[in-house]
Amino acid sequence: MNTLDKENLHKEIDLIQSCITRMASNSFLIKGWTISIIAIVLALVDKEINPLLLCLMLLLPLIAFWWLDAFFLYTEKLYRKLYEWVITERPKKNAELMYNLNPHRFKDKLFQIKKDKKPKKLETQFSVMLSSTLLSFYGIIAAIIIVTGIFIFFNKEPKPIVSNVQQIEIVKIPQSSEKTVKVEMDSVPAINVNAKIENQCPNNTNEVKNKENK
Repeated sequence: MNTLDKENLHKEIDLIQSCITRMASNSFLIKGWTISIIAIVLALVDKEINPLLLCLMLLLPLIAFWWLDAFFLYTEKLYRKLYEWVITERPKKNAELMYNLNPHRFKDKLFQIKKDKKPKKLETQFSVMLSSTLLSFYGIIAAIIIVTGIFIFFNKEPKPIVSNVQQIEIVKIPQSSEKTVKVEMDSVPAINVNAKIENQCPNNTNEVKNKENK
C-alpha cells in the first residue's frame, strides 16, 4: 500500500470512528434525559393525581427513549461492521464506495452473538432493544414505575364527600323565622342553606310568664 492509499485509509477510518463516537454519545445522553425527566415528573406531579395517569405519563417517554437508545446502539454496530470491512478490504486495493459512510448496507451481515450452536439470527433494532444492556437499564425503571403506581393505587385514601371547608358564616336576622348558613368550599360553589326555626326567644317567654303571674 502506497502513501496515498494509507492516507486515504486513515481519513476514512477517522470519519467512521467519529460516527461511532457520536452514536455512543447520543446513547449516553438519552439515558441521562430519561432519568432526568422521570425525576422531574415525580417531583412536580400533584399528589392527588390518578396513579394510572401517572404511570402513563412516565412509561410513554420511557419507551420512546428506550427505542431511540436502541436505534443509536444498532447504528453504532453497523458502523463497526463498516469499520471492519474498510480495514479488511482497503489493503487489498479495493476502492469500492470510498468514503461512503452509509452503514445500512451491512444489515444483512450483522448477526446476533450467541454462545450455543443454534443458527444465527440477524440483529434488528428490536433485538437490540431487548439486549441485556438496555433491558437491564430500562426494564428496571419500568418495573419500578409500575410497582409504584400499583402501590399508590391500593394505598390511596378515599376522598371525603365534603372537604376543604374554608369558612362557615351564620347570619341572624332579628325578628325573622329564618337562619341563613353560608358555606364556602374550594371544590364546590357557595351554598346557602335556609333553615326554618321557631320564632321564640327565651327572654320574651320569661316576660310573658311574669305578666301572667301578676
